[in-house]
Amino acid sequence: MTGTEIAVVCAVGFGGALLGALVGGVTTALLELWKQVLAGQAAARVIWGEMLNNAAKVRLALDGWEGDMSLADDAWRQHALAVAPLLSQVEFSCLSREIGFLRQAEMWIGLLPRPDAEKQAREHLQIWKDDLSARMEELTQVESRSRVLLLVKLLFGPRTATQDELAEAFAPETGKVEHKM
Repeated sequence: MTGTEIAVVCAVGFGGALLGALVGGVTTALLELWKQVLAGQAAARVIWGEMLNNAAKVRLALDGWEGDMSLADDAWRQHALAVAPLLSQVEFSCLSREIGFLRQAEMWIGLLPRPDAEKQAREHLQIWKDDLSARMEELTQVESRSRVLLLVKLLFGPRTATQDELAEAFAPETGKVEHKM
């Protein structure tokens, strides 16, 4: 083999190795994004279920039930970071705001038995329940969207916050999101 042939073989070998590394890197990145889509859709389902339970408790409270009316945000605390990249900034902000109002809603539920505060408490609870229903619809859309379309959104859609930015902005002790992004 001549020096030129050796150089060509080395160049082809190096090019093949580089192409293989590039294809492997792209495949790995796509698989990670695919996992993110699956985790986000599952998170949307879990958060939706928790919100459905909260809405049912508010409905019961409005109908006069006086049982345990504590509202939950455990699923939100656990899964907010997974669902966030699949929501628009507006959707995520609205959802986090409604979850943040859980304690306020519990306070309004506590005011229902008081004649001097019942009307205002009912109005606030109804508004919150309606807003919560709209956020639940957004989560349903995330769950029902095509996974391929969600993957394309993650790849080419508007920039969303990174997991680190979301973790920094997310205040786990309150379940609220501070709007730092």
